[in-house]
Amino acid sequence: MREMYAVWRGDQCLAVGTVSELAERFNVKPETVKWWSSPAAHRRAEACKSKHGRMVAERL
Repeated sequence: MREMYAVWRGDQCLAVGTVSELAERFNVKPETVKWWSSPAAHRRAEACKSKHGRMVAERL
């Protein structure tokens, strides 16, 4: 079974899929989607509480 990820911006879930599916949808590299799920990306998103926020991913 392939790992599924959910991509979030703030409280809004933008998409759910595999790393390659999400990379294609958001026009980024697969490594970027994996980075969005890292603790560092989550800390930066918490620190940047702007109107639009930063994108983060969560492994399901």
